[in-house]
Amino acid sequence: MLIAGRTDKGQKRPVNQDEYLIRTVGQDAYLAVVCDGMGGAAAGDLASRTAAECFASFVCGNYGLCGDDDLLREALYNANSLVHDISVENPECEGMGTTLVAALITPERVTVINVGDSRLYLIEDGEAFQITRDHTLVQMLVDRGELSLREARTSRSRNLITRCVGVEETVEPDVFTIERREGNVLVLCTDGFHSYTDRESLPGMISSESFEELEKTADSLVALANGAGGSDNITVVLVRM
Repeated sequence: MLIAGRTDKGQKRPVNQDEYLIRTVGQDAYLAVVCDGMGGAAAGDLASRTAAECFASFVCGNYGLCGDDDLLREALYNANSLVHDISVENPECEGMGTTLVAALITPERVTVINVGDSRLYLIEDGEAFQITRDHTLVQMLVDRGELSLREARTSRSRNLITRCVGVEETVEPDVFTIERREGNVLVLCTDGFHSYTDRESLPGMISSESFEELEKTADSLVALANGAGGSDNITVVLVRM
């Protein structure tokens, strides 16, 4: 198992409100978490950091006590409650929230959870598949047949999310399960990366035969987004199984 992550504030934002964590959970079991915070001043940074740390701590502390799906859901509920409580108790944090996408990689499977528009892609046999579905206004319109995928990519509303961690007292995540296969690659990323990248082009960008190659790939993906404008914070985590 090889895991590498990179985050960057991009070319236009004064601070980086993204956060990522990588944890060893158990024997040959790993957790990767990516969050993209929102909120004024330092609130977005606080939201993403708090959610990622709370989520990871719960997973690591309760791994093996229940099914992986339930474990990730409960971790997400705990993170949502903590971020929401902080926002209610501190006026300067009012309305803060964050996206969250995470992958729990165990010897048999990968369990994925997401809220918001941070994504997880699976690269398998030279193809890239988007496992998560964005919780955004444009995705809702695409699902209804009111907007094409091409129109969605250029819509001015593409970053309007419909669910996030911490803004409401409760939030429901999506959970997915995929098979763990040796050589497959997971890409967890915020919209500061995937807004500049076509899914079809991802497999050709990723070298992952060694940890050094994976780190260089993460660097090059961040540089790609920066070179294309870097209008948002950029975070990429790569997992080679």
